[in-house]
Amino acid sequence: MKKRLHPDVWIHPFLMWAIIIAGVVAAFDDFHETLLYKPPVLLYLLGGMCFVYWIYFFIRGISVNTEASFPASRISRLITSGVYEKVRHPLYSADIVLAWGVFIIYPLSALFVSATWLTIIMVLWAYLEEQSLKQSFGIAYDTYQKHTRAFIPIKKNVYHKTSDTEK
Repeated sequence: MKKRLHPDVWIHPFLMWAIIIAGVVAAFDDFHETLLYKPPVLLYLLGGMCFVYWIYFFIRGISVNTEASFPASRISRLITSGVYEKVRHPLYSADIVLAWGVFIIYPLSALFVSATWLTIIMVLWAYLEEQSLKQSFGIAYDTYQKHTRAFIPIKKNVYHKTSDTEK
């Protein structure tokens, strides 16, 4: 009898990056390298801040989560400390911010399409990963999800409504 692959085995970062790279190559092939605007000096500063954000979240994310390059189904423990306390997907967040930072500094039409493609794929991929992580970690992941944003490192306001019978 043949052993069947778990469907979540396809939710793998390497496959995600293959899809992203294919889209970026297509964008540079199809779109002319048209400069959309001449960036003012402040946008260079903002682009630099995006790079610093990427360094912080990417390096911290990799150092805390040694299983980041695994398929979602092979992740053995739920990490909720370090940068994972700030965002559920620090590596994706860092890559999205870096892509838009590069576009801000070099506003080419191909980079706009590439940053948009990368953002869409990473948000969809994060959703697929979260479905797998919910199956693996259950209530612990639901609780983590309620208290931590997916990509933006801003604390969530979690309110507990009290009913009239609890007063």
